[in-house]
Amino acid sequence: MLMIASFNGLVCCINQLSDENEEDYQIWICNPATEQTLLLPQGRPSFWTEPSIGVAYGPDMSEYKIFRIVSDGENGAGLHIECEVYSSSTGAWRIIGAVPHLPMYVFLIPHRSSHVFVGGKIYWLVSLEDPGIILYVDMEERFGVMELPYYSPDLRYEDRITDCTYLINLGGSLSLVVLHVDYFDIWEWKEASWVPVIEDYLPFMNFSEIVLFLTSSEKEILCVTEWQWWTYHVNTRKWEERGGPPTQFTNPAMFPFTESLLPCKLSLSVNSLYIHVCTIICFLLHCSLIQCDILFY
Repeated sequence: MLMIASFNGLVCCINQLSDENEEDYQIWICNPATEQTLLLPQGRPSFWTEPSIGVAYGPDMSEYKIFRIVSDGENGAGLHIECEVYSSSTGAWRIIGAVPHLPMYVFLIPHRSSHVFVGGKIYWLVSLEDPGIILYVDMEERFGVMELPYYSPDLRYEDRITDCTYLINLGGSLSLVVLHVDYFDIWEWKEASWVPVIEDYLPFMNFSEIVLFLTSSEKEILCVTEWQWWTYHVNTRKWEERGGPPTQFTNPAMFPFTESLLPCKLSLSVNSLYIHVCTIICFLLHCSLIQCDILFY
């Protein structure tokens, strides 16, 4: 089982199911504070490729939506990609139509469901090939595409967009982190264009530690490598080594977590629930059993 999102005190996890030609996931919503869990009803099977999943949630915490991008088979032009959406207010899946692209596998993440929710939209990477494509969908279930930042073809190959490219929510802004051999770039989406905001060094030089997962919390970037985790403070532009467990990470996932009493099965009547905010970083390590390490940050 793998954790793919954390929102309003709830955590979304997926558990892969597969047949000879079909790929699918169980989708679980969990509240670590109350130990409540909810298994969502099974969606449509995906043929020839696994689904891509994204989680969106409203600002008033009264509803969340889960988007499943699936293949319903091949046509003359290749896979036919559609989307269905689950709403916590109805408790059911609903088909919303064709989707222009299938999200890609992000570097070393073993599923297509790596995404970021920011500004009321879910964003997935689709392709890193020039010019690069991002797929997005808003809470009104409207899809669109946008391009990645421009890197000159005159640059060395390792100084362009790399496989280690991540979408993050940095202080409420859609941002892109590109890891190079010994440095990294941060781009921010401002007024319908990408703006470079930071270029700085990597403390794990020449990929001596491979980055397995990268996310953000407010104005900080959080990296998990094979042996430890690091924090980059955007305001001071300094790295901080946070250490790690005595065993090596395997398929880690790391998200900011806000403790709450929200039920997993939300409705429009939960606005009055008490929300207790604390800053916690959650790790879910993929192994034969689910292991969740909560590290106080």
